[in-house]
Amino acid sequence: MEVVEEGGTGFFKATSDLDANPNADLREHLASEILGDTGVPVAETRLATNGDQNGVISMSVVRENESLLNCTDAQWAYVGDPTVKAPNPCDPFEQIDAFVQQDTYVVERALKDIDPSLKVPSDRDEYVVKQLVERAMVGDTDMYVANMPPVVNNKTGTVRNVEGFDYGEAFTPKGQQLYPDGSDNNVDFLNNLYQHPVYGEIAKKHASEMLPQLEKVDMDEVLSQPKYSGLSLEQKSVIKETFEGAVETTRENVNN
Repeated sequence: MEVVEEGGTGFFKATSDLDANPNADLREHLASEILGDTGVPVAETRLATNGDQNGVISMSVVRENESLLNCTDAQWAYVGDPTVKAPNPCDPFEQIDAFVQQDTYVVERALKDIDPSLKVPSDRDEYVVKQLVERAMVGDTDMYVANMPPVVNNKTGTVRNVEGFDYGEAFTPKGQQLYPDGSDNNVDFLNNLYQHPVYGEIAKKHASEMLPQLEKVDMDEVLSQPKYSGLSLEQKSVIKETFEGAVETTRENVNN
């Protein structure tokens, strides 16, 4: 549902309170607030209700004459780049390589469906690595191309990377979902990302720029705000463990 407000246009997204993903609106809002405070580009979110539905308003990340590239069809049709050897499922570095390669492959094909002359942004790989760092910081396991699609300017034909948005699976409890490297928790994933032979330095540099602000976050104080009162004690515990673990492993990797 489109929502027009002073200062911009947003889109209301109702969030389900299914047992598998309770209070997703609160967790998504918290994730975007934390990341936004570090200075990385993220869409502003606002907690909202529509009748009896809870959700968040994500302020639009597209500007005049722009639209998000629809990568969903290309994503689901993706069966692997035939020019690239299938990754070893037991090798986290190869799994990360495959994720970045898949992104490029899917984006290229989605752009060609619109106009064969459209090009993938030259810094796309670096952008994807930064997105992986940011999303892992807040334990968002919902990492796939359709959640970080490029933005196409329909007038000029230029393509840019989009600000971070849609953290609907932020602070997912350990073991419920897998990260791109096959890990079941954000700490192990970040460790592997920081140690990656190609993307590790990009990841650590980006994380080092975020770290000073992240270290200032007192999660107990943040979660004591009335707007987060709907979170259960168990959820708050998971949020603290997820966030503090990410900050600690980042500190260790950046300082070594």
